[in-house]
Amino acid sequence: RLKEFGFVAATSDECVFVLRRGTSVLIFCTVADDILQVGNDPELLQEAFAYLRKFYTVTDDWPVTWYLGLGFERHADGSISLNQSAYVDKCLEKHGLTHINPKATPMQPWFQISPHDVTENPDPAVVARVRSKLGSLGYFCLWTRPDLLFAVNMLARYATKATQHIEKALDRIFAYLKATKHYTLHFRAGKTPHRGVSDLLNGYTDASDCDCPFTRRSTGGYAVYFNE
Repeated sequence: RLKEFGFVAATSDECVFVLRRGTSVLIFCTVADDILQVGNDPELLQEAFAYLRKFYTVTDDWPVTWYLGLGFERHADGSISLNQSAYVDKCLEKHGLTHINPKATPMQPWFQISPHDVTENPDPAVVARVRSKLGSLGYFCLWTRPDLLFAVNMLARYATKATQHIEKALDRIFAYLKATKHYTLHFRAGKTPHRGVSDLLNGYTDASDCDCPFTRRSTGGYAVYFNE
């Protein structure tokens, strides 16, 4: 129905639809029957909703406060903060970790995986729990918690050969989430000129030196900053 109204699916994500009319722009992000919309023309937005109401029951919960487990908070300066504090509590209960002691970091700085920490004949119950916990943690990484990426991706390598040592390391990440569930991902409003450039994109990358004890491969990482 969105395409019939004139929306075009984004090439990078077919769940994102864009409508342009002159200087007016509407962007709809769709997941099943949930839509997160952004636009600069309220009249065009109401026209789009009126069209959709011909076929579906549409509710307009504006301004957005929750979407797919994400909490949205608007600030006086126009910035927006996203958080998943409620999802932290839900995951702690799901995985039986509500009483875990909070930790200040997701992983100990000296943490390493040795050949004794994995097995070619893992306990199916351990593997099932590890995969479930990785799935929960992946949802944090996807939305608001890039600070978990390194630890989660490192442990995910060994999901099919997991032992209780791997699971214990995953539990520490949840302990870190418990201590930092108030953390938010903050988006500032407007542009911040830097050295005469209105939009500046900086990227940094680095790699370890053969840190994998099994393959001697290095671990790479990157960070991208926009207008910072």
